[in-house]
Amino acid sequence: SGAGLHRPVVLHVDEPVHVVPDGVAVTTVRVEDDQAVVDVVTTMRNAGMATATVVAETVLRDADGGEVERDATPSTLAPGETALVRQQFYVQRPRLWSPDHPWLYTAQVSLDGAPTLVRFGIRTVTVDPRKGLRINGEPVLLRGACLHADNGPLGAAAIGRADERRIELLKEAGFNAIRTAHNPASPAMLDACDRLGMMVMDEAFDMWTRFKTPYDYAADFPQWWAADLEAMVAKDRNHASVIMYSIGNEIAEVGAPHGARWARRMAELVRALDPSRLVTNGINPFLAVIDE
Repeated sequence: SGAGLHRPVVLHVDEPVHVVPDGVAVTTVRVEDDQAVVDVVTTMRNAGMATATVVAETVLRDADGGEVERDATPSTLAPGETALVRQQFYVQRPRLWSPDHPWLYTAQVSLDGAPTLVRFGIRTVTVDPRKGLRINGEPVLLRGACLHADNGPLGAAAIGRADERRIELLKEAGFNAIRTAHNPASPAMLDACDRLGMMVMDEAFDMWTRFKTPYDYAADFPQWWAADLEAMVAKDRNHASVIMYSIGNEIAEVGAPHGARWARRMAELVRALDPSRLVTNGINPFLAVIDE
C-alpha cells in the first residue's frame, strides 16, 4: 500500500529459547456432538550457545477466562535448532465460532517464562458444489464487501479503532463477510472480525509478474512471493474469521499458461501451510482475455 510503515511495528526481545513470532498454530481437527479436537503446534527456536531443555506448557481458556484444558511437553533443542511441539486437546461441550455466535477461546503457551497468547475459535469450514459453503455444517450465504487498505480521510495508516469501527458499521448494516482488497488485513481488523463475527477472504497480492504501474510489487514478486505468502498465513491462520485465502486480485496473466502455472504454485504452497482453509483468486475476465 504505497510505501513506508503504515502499521504498528513490534520489537521482539526474547530469551535464547523462545517461541518464534507467529509461531503458535491452533487448528480445529474435528467437531463432534460432545467434544472438539484441537491441535496446538508451537514452533520454538534455540538462539543460544548451549543445548537446552524447556517445557512447553499450554493452557486453553474459554471466553470467561476459565481453564478448559492444559498440557505440558518437554523438548530439547541444540544450539541454533528450530523444533515443533504438537499438543492435542479434547474440548468438552465446545462453544463453536460462527458469524452469529462469535465465541472465542485463548491458548496460552509458556516456555519457562512469559506466555504467548493466541485467541482462536473452534469451527469448521467446508464447501462443495451440492451443499455450498458451510460453517460448522450449517449453510451460509456470503453478504460481503471489499475493504481496501485505507481509512478514508485518515489515510493509509492502519489505526486499530478505525479498522474496528468499519467492521462494526458493516455488521450493523447486515454484512457478514469482507474481502481484504487487495492485501492482507491488519491484525486489528482481523481481531475485530473474530469478535464481531465477520467472515474474511484474506487476499495476498494485487499483481504477480505483470506490472500495473512502473515500480510496483511485480519487480519483487519472483523473489518474495513464497516468503510473503508464508508470512501472511502465519499471521492470520489463528483467526476464526478467516475462512479462505485469495492469491491475487485482477491478475493480468491469470489467463495465460504461465499465469496458470504461478496460480498452481501459490495455491499448493498455501494448502501446504494451512490445509484447513479454501484457496481462491479474484479474477477479472476482461483483463485475463486482453493479456492473451
